[in-house]
Amino acid sequence: MQTYVNPLCGGQDPYFMKGPDGLYYSVFNGGNAGSSLFVAVSPRLSEPGVAHRVWTAVDGQWNSANIWAPEIHYLRGKYYIYYTSAVMDCGVPGWATRRLGVLEAENPLGPYKDMGRLELGEEMSIDGTVLEAPDGKLYFVYMRNLRFDDSLNTLCIAPMESPTRISGKPVLLTYPQYPWEEYVNEGPEALIHDGKIMIVYSAHAAHTPEYCLALLVCENPQDMLNPASWKKYDVPSFKKGNGVIGPGHASMTVSPDGTTPYLVYHCKSNDNSHFGVMGSMFRMICVQPFGWNEDGTPDFGEPLPLGNPLPLPEGEKEDEKGTFLENAIRTDNHLLISHSAREYLNIVEDVLYLDGTFRPEYGCKAVITGLCWDDADLSVDLRMPAGECAGLMLRARNVGARKFLMEGYVAAVSPRFGLEILRLDGGSDPVRLAYAPLRKLHGDWLTLKVSMQGNAITASVDDVTIAIQDDTYASGRIGMVADGDLGWFKNLHVEAK
Repeated sequence: MQTYVNPLCGGQDPYFMKGPDGLYYSVFNGGNAGSSLFVAVSPRLSEPGVAHRVWTAVDGQWNSANIWAPEIHYLRGKYYIYYTSAVMDCGVPGWATRRLGVLEAENPLGPYKDMGRLELGEEMSIDGTVLEAPDGKLYFVYMRNLRFDDSLNTLCIAPMESPTRISGKPVLLTYPQYPWEEYVNEGPEALIHDGKIMIVYSAHAAHTPEYCLALLVCENPQDMLNPASWKKYDVPSFKKGNGVIGPGHASMTVSPDGTTPYLVYHCKSNDNSHFGVMGSMFRMICVQPFGWNEDGTPDFGEPLPLGNPLPLPEGEKEDEKGTFLENAIRTDNHLLISHSAREYLNIVEDVLYLDGTFRPEYGCKAVITGLCWDDADLSVDLRMPAGECAGLMLRARNVGARKFLMEGYVAAVSPRFGLEILRLDGGSDPVRLAYAPLRKLHGDWLTLKVSMQGNAITASVDDVTIAIQDDTYASGRIGMVADGDLGWFKNLHVEAK
């Protein structure tokens, strides 16, 4: 039985939407200083999707850089991306310049039209989302900072006349009141269940282990713009546990068959909680099911331990057997997904560039989605400018966004060991099963060839060949990996025996 593990990939502020076509869409930027937006599409909830660049900002505009927390929504027959951006050269601290904008498209992968900035006033505004009420009315919910500092991070709600226009003055909905909220209310997301209208939001600070989820419930849907209509719970709804720290900024969706609700959230990848220090904001995306309390509110439970195999969401299909791929690495990518610190892959002129140095604790992995092989022949052209090792993942499963989280084999080239075959057993250091020196390595393009037949795996580069026999893993996915280094790949061919 196929399973998956958390974390799925690196990233922050995840928003997963199940579209009207039954596919899952997520959206993210090219890093906190990035000016592009990517939409990933997948038939699966249990893994990242294939990412496509859908929009790049025009230089010199208010939204030309520093894009944060994008979300994709399907509203009134069109697709909308809401995002935070900032002008960083306007003479005031960058935080104070953050505002919210919206893009519009007929299709989820674009092209998107810039519909401008949402008119919400001159206070710093981030983390915008749309609440579509059961009666069809639209409301915009977001975080507003009233003083351009961290002392009044509040949630506000405003009416919308359309998905791109605010139609009334924003109203203060909630502000930090409890010690566990510290000074932050942010990342609001709408949740509607059996007619009950709720907002799940994040509290405390995202760089700390205490970052958590909290709940607002609307008790008078006829007057949603009245703060008195909302009940605020005095305890977190989801907080750190089972080794998972800083869980927050979540979105909610359902399994492919529509029967089970799922929580998509980010957590910290390390315990560095000093704001502004390198690594303090490194985060990973996780997905897990949740239930409902008797009063109709969500029962998120506790974070499930990272690395533990989880059953696929109900209605999600297992991998099909792969047969033949002439070249799986193409600039117009439709096969490869990223299990690494970044949610997208850098493929230029049919060359895949993996950067394992960006956040070494993740490793950097690109996997062929939806297909698995047992016996197969494969080859790839590989260049490794620097680092530990880079190569092919074989019979891989439970890949996850951690360095050694996957199970399966790796055939790789390494400055230290030359050509090698490793076995990874899910969380432990790899077992080196065979290796042999190579006469050329750094800066050279090499052709790595692998043959898998039963329990025998053979790998070769030029006239150097190594072979193993190991019965641990009989079938799984194929992909590429860069461990603590740069790996360049092209011409990946796979043929089942």
